[in-house]
Amino acid sequence: MATTFVQEALLFSLIILLELTLSYYGLQRLVRKLEPASQKVEDLFLLYTFKQIVSFVSDNDLVQQSLIGSLVGMNDRDLLDFMRTRIGDIRSQLSEIGDSINRFEKAHRTISRILTISFQVRVMIMISILGLALVILLPYDAELMDLGLIYGIELVALYYTFLSIFLYISLSRDYSNVLKSIESLETSK
Repeated sequence: MATTFVQEALLFSLIILLELTLSYYGLQRLVRKLEPASQKVEDLFLLYTFKQIVSFVSDNDLVQQSLIGSLVGMNDRDLLDFMRTRIGDIRSQLSEIGDSINRFEKAHRTISRILTISFQVRVMIMISILGLALVILLPYDAELMDLGLIYGIELVALYYTFLSIFLYISLSRDYSNVLKSIESLETSK
């Protein structure tokens, strides 16, 4: 028995749906790990930001130095010269604080993005399953259009699934780097 184009296309769509479902299952395993730990991850990035701020304040006692300068009788020009010599260090430390704040915000965005994409992929899988069931009931021309639409949905869902997995890997790398940085602070004391 010869197969028709629609049957071959339907089989191909089923294969893509199977790949999508398997990759979605892998994503769900990661999401199940991420959901309970998401607050812990955000707290760690916030702690890292706080560490950068405390480090900046403790390294640059500008308020204390300016008070001492005013008590000792240091004129404004001497104080300004002193501050100019320290401005490069201050700028780099402020840049580190800005980077840590960006890391915190990026982690928060990444977590919410992964959770949102996971839900969207689930909806796309359901739409694909319904569309494949609909192929059986439609006339030939509508079958082709339905299969084309299903291909598009499945490929977008597959892309989103892999994007979420790569975002998760990136987040876990950044998390471990921040954790090492905080642990190095604890061991240095």
